[in-house]
Amino acid sequence: GAAGKLEVAPCFLPTALSGPYWIVDYSESEGYALVSGGPPTKEGADGCKTGSGVNGSGLWIFTRKQERDEALVQKVRGIAKDLGFDLSVLNDVDQSKCSMVVV
Repeated sequence: GAAGKLEVAPCFLPTALSGPYWIVDYSESEGYALVSGGPPTKEGADGCKTGSGVNGSGLWIFTRKQERDEALVQKVRGIAKDLGFDLSVLNDVDQSKCSMVVV
């Protein structure tokens, strides 16, 4: 596949039922990834967005730290905005009280 483009599905499903995930931007040193559920092909309120439903939808900002780094989140939101993504699809998630599981 193309660099930064993945097809993802639970292991019990055939790969034909997988969904697209694009690594739009990534920084190992800063500890973040901007991930889109496939190409943003729909016109949104303030830019482009992916579809809705299970596959081919979504926009995520992943960071390595459990505690929110607001400056980093805002930086990645700016990257997404500059790329034409509709940021209204992003939802804040507080993981500060989640217990860490070590495997």
